[in-house]
Amino acid sequence: MDSKQRERLLLMRRVFNHYGYKKEESELTELAKELSDEGLSKLISGIEPSGSIFFHGKHYTLSEGALKLSGSSELVRARVREALRRWKDRAYYMLRAACELRTGFGEKELREKTKELGSPHFQSSLLGWLESFHLLMKLKGNRWAIPEEELAEIMGELRQYEPKLKLRSKVAKREIEEVLRLEEEFDQYVEDMITNRKDETVSFGERFSVSELVEYLQKLFGPVLYYDILLAIVQQYSLADVSVMTELGGARMRTGFNLALFGEPGTGKTFAASTMIMGDPDRGILPHGLPGRNRYCGGMTPAKFIRVGEAYEGRKYNFIVTEFNDWFKYSGMVEPLKVAMEHGRIMWETAHQTIGPYRFTSFLSVNYNTRVRERGYEVTVRDPNFSAIEERMLCRLHRLTKARYREIANKQMELTLGRLRMEAALRLRDHVTLIHAIETDHPAVSEELKFKPVILDEKVFEEVARAREKILDSLGEKGLDFSPRLEARALQLACAISLIRYFQEGGERIEVDPEGLTLAIRFYVEEAAVRSKEEFDPAEVLFDLGIG
Repeated sequence: MDSKQRERLLLMRRVFNHYGYKKEESELTELAKELSDEGLSKLISGIEPSGSIFFHGKHYTLSEGALKLSGSSELVRARVREALRRWKDRAYYMLRAACELRTGFGEKELREKTKELGSPHFQSSLLGWLESFHLLMKLKGNRWAIPEEELAEIMGELRQYEPKLKLRSKVAKREIEEVLRLEEEFDQYVEDMITNRKDETVSFGERFSVSELVEYLQKLFGPVLYYDILLAIVQQYSLADVSVMTELGGARMRTGFNLALFGEPGTGKTFAASTMIMGDPDRGILPHGLPGRNRYCGGMTPAKFIRVGEAYEGRKYNFIVTEFNDWFKYSGMVEPLKVAMEHGRIMWETAHQTIGPYRFTSFLSVNYNTRVRERGYEVTVRDPNFSAIEERMLCRLHRLTKARYREIANKQMELTLGRLRMEAALRLRDHVTLIHAIETDHPAVSEELKFKPVILDEKVFEEVARAREKILDSLGEKGLDFSPRLEARALQLACAISLIRYFQEGGERIEVDPEGLTLAIRFYVEEAAVRSKEEFDPAEVLFDLGIG
């Protein structure tokens, strides 16, 4: 169903619901696909709709009982601008709260959502004014809704407005310009993909699998380098921060995770976490990550990060930090960064100002150098509490072995000669973008593509428990240098990888992918070995588990 057909469906549903006409949704959908503009005009004029019914879409306008075969997007945007001019932040937060609630909300819910978004002000009388401008619809029982056909235009105008009430840091207020740029980049990409490549992307997703992603990356980068790039790409899927449910119901965790690649310099950490995700046109490297959802933090200090984080409250972004060691040259950084990774409320006081409180809702992808020894590694960060940061990330050690050295050298040569053909880059990027848009309820996504949670069953826990016992048996009586959080990271990884299955699952939820679970258990075993200073051979444990 294209955007014009979808508008016909919304318009007919609006009119029919108003008069209590009973039609099945499937019947309405078929009618929307079959009707021409002339047929739609005859249908609406035959009903003689009341002047109280309105519709302001991109393709159709219903006003004062008459249907026009032209859109009114600019009218909607002009009304939003007028609301913002008159009421400023009050209109901004009320409209933004209404857009997030979408439909069927009362004044109490709207008030609470407005407060949650950061506004201390709420004005009941503004509801009537927004209704008179047709930016809100009054429903039965003192309930309200955002006109669905106006949602994209209203949100587009709100993104260009900088609220004055919420952001206290000057740095965060300046950062809003970058946030708006990134939001626009993502929105434009989604619109273009849905208009021109949606069916192709869905078809790709129906046959795409974890093993195909592994095969693609191995073919490009070899059996050693591919795994770190795989983790970085999986993190892009995870950024939708999808709920993970159990058979008993209720969200038990979410897919979003923080990623850390650490080890010796020159082992490909930045290439995996940044270059492959954001691309490098000068080197012929195509982006494989989400458009407009990765905030590169090269040269950013931790103090600035804490300040700009306020501008991203309520949003799901990935902050790419390629020199994480430098952030710990400043004392007192562990605690606020730990809170940020846990999506807690950050409040940071300096001699000159207080930052926050605000809730950081994004994620980090970081690289840092360590001294890698024959067994294990030594952190070069001097802060003794740095282990608390590592505990809250999915960590992967880079050791400069001969095999890694050869692969890096060969791939550098192939890149220089233009021999690395990243043929699946666009399809992969479209795939992760469409899944992210669906799972975050982006307004450009049609109704048939609905949010799906990931479901964890007992078999997943049994496999992780089996790996745990093999690890503990291999360690014997030695003490443990890792915590149960490592298992939680492995479960998150398995669930995030499983999002790749979205278009393969016919139901309303996503099962954990068996291949994804195998990759997650491999991570668990290898990371436990690294944390234990390699007191056991991970290859032997993986062999016992039947994992090559």
